[in-house]
Amino acid sequence: PWRTFMYKALNTFIDDLFAFIIKMPTLHRMSCFRDDIVFAVFLYQRWAYKVDHSRVNEFGQRGDQGGVAQGPPARGGGKR
Repeated sequence: PWRTFMYKALNTFIDDLFAFIIKMPTLHRMSCFRDDIVFAVFLYQRWAYKVDHSRVNEFGQRGDQGGVAQGPPARGGGKR
C-alpha cells in the first residue's frame, strides 16, 4: 500500500508542476488541484484520527495483544 501511495503522491506532484509550466485550460488546471485537496484531507485525517489498537476488529482480535479479545461472540454464522 505504501508503494502505491508514494507513486500516487509523486504523480500528483508532477501533475501540479506541469499545470504551472504548460499552457492549458483553467478548468484542467483546477482539476489538478482538486487532487491536492483530496490528498491534504487524507493526510489530515490520518494525523487527526490515530489507529486505536485496543479496538476489536471483525475477526475478534485486538491490536494491542496477540490473542482473541474477550467479549460477546460475533453475530451470524451460528445455528439457532
